[in-house]
Amino acid sequence: MLQLIKKRIDQFKQCHFFNTIVVNMVAFFEARIIVICVHKYTLSWIMADYLVLPGIYQSQTSFLDSGFHCQSDNLPINHTKSQVKGREKSNIQHHYSQFILKTKIFYVSCSDMTSPRTLLTAWNLRPKKQLGQNFLSDPSTAEMIAARSGILPEDVVLEIGAGLGALTMPVARIAKKVYAVEKDRQLIGLLQTELLANSLSNVVLTEENILKFDIEALAENAGRKLVVMGNLPYNISSQVLVQLVQSRNAASRAILMFQKELAQRIAASPGCKDYGRLTVMLRYCSEIKTLANISASVFFPKPGVDSQVLEIQFKEIPDYTADDEAFLFRVIKAAF
Repeated sequence: MLQLIKKRIDQFKQCHFFNTIVVNMVAFFEARIIVICVHKYTLSWIMADYLVLPGIYQSQTSFLDSGFHCQSDNLPINHTKSQVKGREKSNIQHHYSQFILKTKIFYVSCSDMTSPRTLLTAWNLRPKKQLGQNFLSDPSTAEMIAARSGILPEDVVLEIGAGLGALTMPVARIAKKVYAVEKDRQLIGLLQTELLANSLSNVVLTEENILKFDIEALAENAGRKLVVMGNLPYNISSQVLVQLVQSRNAASRAILMFQKELAQRIAASPGCKDYGRLTVMLRYCSEIKTLANISASVFFPKPGVDSQVLEIQFKEIPDYTADDEAFLFRVIKAAF
């Protein structure tokens, strides 16, 4: 653990914002997260013993925000360890809590994937039901999905709903570039910090509703077709699939996680009771195969159903062409 902490600190020392600032580590939440407190006006260490105070984490902000918030140079921040121990704990707590509340605070994960519960607690966040947030919590599952996706070093990936970065990070270690789209503004700073902690500079984060995102413009800018990936919330899964079908010239394939019931409908065979509108639309322009079954137990919070990962390989030319594809899709919609 100590070697890993040292490694993370060394990574921060290489960053441009580390000039003449103090770095202080506080291990908390079972030593899975390190809090970094920075102050650009001092080079001395702040003692960790008194930094874990009530309300401290409410002052967290992204290190990418401009400026520092410490405004009181007369706070007792230059004391040595012996000097700190000689003071009354109550006084130290008071002074240091004031310092913390006016100082940039961010954290570095001690592992490539910190538990969602730990991350959310550290940032004073909760999963949002209205956004269908169930975060992948098992690193081996994320690695398995990345491996089975067949991502190549030259691939450009569009990730729908980056969440806490569980899938973003293993994919970014393989792909040339990852464009991660996340609707939840509160997760952006957290994601930026996680990516920096894991030395991943090939990820571009965008705060956007994927249904309003211009997939074709991104592919044109990238100069190649995209590989689309993501764990889709149930409430927008159908809309995203329709969007991908309509923008399929910009994507070679999609590796997407769905609730198992919906995934079975998408991959249903003709004549099956689950065969429906989405199945017909996707079969018209793609090949579908199941990559993995995912247990509900590897998510936080735990959903009520299992999930399934599908690969949708878009065809260069459909087996059957329609003179008016938009009209064809309207007919399919009306038929179901």
